[in-house]
Amino acid sequence: MHKRVISKKQNSTQEEWLYAWNNIEKIVSKEHILAITYKTVEELIRSTAGKKVAYGWSGGKDAIVLAEICRLAGIEDRLLIKTRLEYYDMESYLEKHMTEKTTVQYTIHDLEWLSKNQDHLFPVEYKYVDAYMKHVRNEMEKYFFDNNLDQLIIGLRIADGNFVPKKITTNKNGYTRNSPLSDWTHEEVLGFIYYNNLELPKIYSYEDGFKQGTGPYFKMMRKNKTINDMWRYVYKHDKKRVHEASQYIESARLFLEEIQNENRRDV
Repeated sequence: MHKRVISKKQNSTQEEWLYAWNNIEKIVSKEHILAITYKTVEELIRSTAGKKVAYGWSGGKDAIVLAEICRLAGIEDRLLIKTRLEYYDMESYLEKHMTEKTTVQYTIHDLEWLSKNQDHLFPVEYKYVDAYMKHVRNEMEKYFFDNNLDQLIIGLRIADGNFVPKKITTNKNGYTRNSPLSDWTHEEVLGFIYYNNLELPKIYSYEDGFKQGTGPYFKMMRKNKTINDMWRYVYKHDKKRVHEASQYIESARLFLEEIQNENRRDV
């Protein structure tokens, strides 16, 4: 059994994701998850046989599935690329699930960088999100070559809006990526996590948590909201990050002043 109840990620809602998660046994069966697990693991073993490989791990829902699939295929080496601007809930999750075979690479993105590049703070244009993602992709490619890999296994899926023409692709530089989950649906990802009793990061329980996904708080797009609205969202889930930002970024400082004034009025 396998039903689809979640739209493509660009159009999906938090309500759809939560409905699927809370009703997963009615949407996708354990037997179906076992079948696609076996198929995916077998394909991965065949496609990586005799090759030096590693996989990308972010701690997000797709990475949770990918990590278990790779474990079943006997693949342990993995790469975590992260900024210094993750939610602390996510930091705790990553620390809890770290392995000895995890290589951690930090990006350039910290508060000093953000203070000098504030167009990237809750951007109104997607090009700034794309710039961040491009930086991450470049770091992945660098890791591939630095470690003389034959393949880097990643969790890209078509249902997430990614362009995956083939499971294994090689760019003009010789960088080869393997995307074993490319045709998995959202429901299959949630079903795999549920039936294998794997832990989801707390950030998925934030409003719009599934929609926003993992990654640094600054890349959330502002759209029709004010910058104070965006700081309020972060503050609700991670006050410490906003207080830290206020030492570098005026909009964060002004937001905290507004919060203090609101608290005084409530007294």
